[in-house]
Amino acid sequence: MPRPKDPKDSIPHKRFPNAYLRNRGGVIYFFVEHGKKRYRKSSNLYWNPKNFNIAHELLTEFYLSFITDEVPPSKLSEVFETFLNLKMKSVTHETIKKYKQAWNHWIKADYYTTDIDKIKNDIAQLVSKSKLHNNTIAKGLELLSSFFSYCVEFNHIDKNPITSSIVPSRTQEEPQQFTKAEIDMLINYYAEGSDMRNLLILISNTGLRINEAVTLKPESFSDDYIEVIGKGKRKRKIPILPNSTLQKICKVISKREKPFIWVGPTVPHRKLSKCCKKLNIENKGYHGIRKYFENMLIDAGINIKIVAEILGHTLAIQSKHYVTRASVVDMKKALESIME
Repeated sequence: MPRPKDPKDSIPHKRFPNAYLRNRGGVIYFFVEHGKKRYRKSSNLYWNPKNFNIAHELLTEFYLSFITDEVPPSKLSEVFETFLNLKMKSVTHETIKKYKQAWNHWIKADYYTTDIDKIKNDIAQLVSKSKLHNNTIAKGLELLSSFFSYCVEFNHIDKNPITSSIVPSRTQEEPQQFTKAEIDMLINYYAEGSDMRNLLILISNTGLRINEAVTLKPESFSDDYIEVIGKGKRKRKIPILPNSTLQKICKVISKREKPFIWVGPTVPHRKLSKCCKKLNIENKGYHGIRKYFENMLIDAGINIKIVAEILGHTLAIQSKHYVTRASVVDMKKALESIME
């Protein structure tokens, strides 16, 4: 196996002479020579010293999958920790939290990787007794399934225990939205200048996701727009129109060390639920406010491409429905037709 010209771009495995970490375009790749064959696989990790330890662990698994008939049994919980350490490089803290929640809810024993049939049977029993909504169950099992797919990929197990037979069918529910009158009631429930009041005004005037809103930073704001980091770490800019309600709120929250005091969306969700109960309003969540804003744009006759750009629809959705991206100028013109 020829070595790269620059030795800094190749790190040999500490124990296995035929295994290397290689730098290919700034990404760590695994290289293994076994018999007369050579194998290569991307780690999906950036070439950075901070990633080398976890990459070495993954290279060990990759190497062992070729030189042994099977990898020695491991505690499933230890493999899960390795999986989370890898995922932390590419997903948000909230997503890691959801992985842990799914694990804690559906994995009820200290299994070994050889216990795959028992794992499947135990999860199937838990699903049959669960009182959770089918969609909630399916989402949790989907996260666990991605973990088990990782286990299969690195030869810890030979099959994924999460099969279609134990995952309940999802039900398609029409997204609910608040009315303008309900949103006004929610906003007026909170005192002028309070975090919840500012949050509700911000989301109802931008369509931001709750996670996007609570993670804003002072540098996210300029005089003309808010720069938002959305799903897949995709950036977008939402125009701020002069003399608008949005501009007034942005001037206030952008001057704070942290625009909103919360670390994540848990507390704002709890406060919204409590507020809806006191006002005798059905709680449709922050997505219900986002949906209100989306439909307000559509009802105003705004081009659907601009709606998609403002709301930060994922690239997958955009590529399926739209050809071009909307410019900030186009978005600003569209918003001027509906903003106060």
